[in-house]
Amino acid sequence: MAAMVTLEEVKALLRYSANLKPKPVCTNLNPVPTGPEPYTLPQGGTGHAVRAIVKGDTPMVVKFGLEVYAREAEVMNYVASRTSIPMPRIYGVFTEAVGQSGSAMTYIVQEHVPGMRLEHAFESLSGSERDATARQLKDILTQLRGLTDGQTRLQPFGGGSWARTFWFKNFQRNFPISDEDARTTRSFLEYFTKIKSRSIQGCDWTPDEFLSFFDLDCAPIFSYGDITPWNIMVYNGRISGVVDWVEAGWYPYFWDSFVLERAADRFWQIKGVDAMLRAALLEFFPEGDKFAIHWGVQWDNYW
Repeated sequence: MAAMVTLEEVKALLRYSANLKPKPVCTNLNPVPTGPEPYTLPQGGTGHAVRAIVKGDTPMVVKFGLEVYAREAEVMNYVASRTSIPMPRIYGVFTEAVGQSGSAMTYIVQEHVPGMRLEHAFESLSGSERDATARQLKDILTQLRGLTDGQTRLQPFGGGSWARTFWFKNFQRNFPISDEDARTTRSFLEYFTKIKSRSIQGCDWTPDEFLSFFDLDCAPIFSYGDITPWNIMVYNGRISGVVDWVEAGWYPYFWDSFVLERAADRFWQIKGVDAMLRAALLEFFPEGDKFAIHWGVQWDNYW
């Protein structure tokens, strides 16, 4: 399908765009102006930015930067073609060289999903709307877990090494990971047992004891990878879209439990978030809390 917008139009519209924090401010520009490009990536932060633009009467969102990759759009198209999960449509993907260093800037232009992030919307949801959101979240996780494609190895969507993902890149300086590491549940966990940790109360098990908490031969699941309240959009009391798919891939079977457990910890001050997120997990594996607690403590010990 042809892109709904050109790279030149995207870059021009970005000059007048505003950050999504969390509600976008869209500026309708027609015709597209010309001139210098004052938009920049955030200083001292991640290598990407998110902006809202409007072409004609169509609101769009652009995710762009040196750490934005076309594979994110590819996984969104993959999931959209195989599930009914609400998510933004892709309007165009562009990559261009930047400077003399060989770096590349990628732009993913996608549908502007209505609503606000769950982390901001949660307190205004009624009890029935929270229940409906939890049911939707269960359905999303169920559909994703059905995307096995016969996969037997843990890997990011599109292949390659786990070293490039958010969960691993902070370990690379002191604990390098090879392309063949973390390809099974066993090797994934063994990688972390090799990392020497500081001693903290409540984390005194041996590597063998830690590994005994898990089914080391369990096949991987397809997971969004980071399904948390800040990546879920809510509108009129329902999930209107799941955004930011860069971490999607085939993960250990307990990964959704781990991610949501940590999300619940972050939003403990919002009454009811913890219960809603846990409710979304228990249907899959009643021991989900146990997996997340063991993994979460171990992760905090290494982080």
